[in-house]
Amino acid sequence: MKNLVLKISVLVIILLLLSTAAGCAASSSADAPETSAQDEVSQSSENPEPVESTAPDEPSESPDKDVDPVGEDESNKDALPDEKAEQSARAGELGLMVVDGSIAAPVFVLPTLEGSEITLSDLRGRFVVLNFWATHCPPCVAEMKYFEAAAKEYPDELTILAVDIRETESKLNEFFGDNERTFTVPMDTTGEVASVYGIRYTPTTLFIDTEGNIPYAKIGAFASQQHFEDSVALLLELG
Repeated sequence: MKNLVLKISVLVIILLLLSTAAGCAASSSADAPETSAQDEVSQSSENPEPVESTAPDEPSESPDKDVDPVGEDESNKDALPDEKAEQSARAGELGLMVVDGSIAAPVFVLPTLEGSEITLSDLRGRFVVLNFWATHCPPCVAEMKYFEAAAKEYPDELTILAVDIRETESKLNEFFGDNERTFTVPMDTTGEVASVYGIRYTPTTLFIDTEGNIPYAKIGAFASQQHFEDSVALLLELG
């Protein structure tokens, strides 16, 4: 019972963080045209697309009163070390949400387009970029080249997981064609993992540190390769 309460608490916190940022995001959900990975995406924008039927309704009841809320320690709010304050300021400049406290990324196991399985807990000790996307989302497609470049630049430190939501393996094979990838594409065909993370818009990207916690999150696309690389650099500074 205690594990269930803690799991719900983590989900509620993630939902609140993501829904807060999503309030400023686009709220329309028109279907976008399918796009080949080899095409130049001219419609790329930072506006995220809503994910239909992915996230569950937020629980109407509060978590167990005996569970301490995360990140509400008033005594530490004015006592941030200079380095942490600087990192938070830089994150804000990059359009990243700073997640206060130690919120652990929910563990999952998913099959990958590469033919294996990925278990998030197996990546402890490495930095992880966890992106949620779909092929019909032009801003999502535009980010693929950013992920590929970063995966090649930081092979020993960083793992990039581009989790596709509610699409088939054949659809993804058609999308990527013969293009080789350095990053990994887990397949969340049922949308269950996206629901656990409270994903309501694509693209959504979560940055996970070597302890498995989420220090930063972003809803919407990165504006450029440099924008993404600067965000990754900020994550790697936590090592």
